[in-house]
Amino acid sequence: MYKFFLFLGVGLYLLFWDVYTLKKKNLSKDYKIARFLGGAYITVSFVYLIYNSFMR
Repeated sequence: MYKFFLFLGVGLYLLFWDVYTLKKKNLSKDYKIARFLGGAYITVSFVYLIYNSFMR
């Protein structure tokens, strides 16, 4: 279960804090990459949660 919170925490960090910082610095390429990776990590966390709940 800790992996869910780990992936979710990293995803939320990338999606909100890192994206906000990169947007302030006008780094649009890095901003898009961080936004994509944040969404991907959040998606992976929920897929892991669903997968783990069905495997038990």
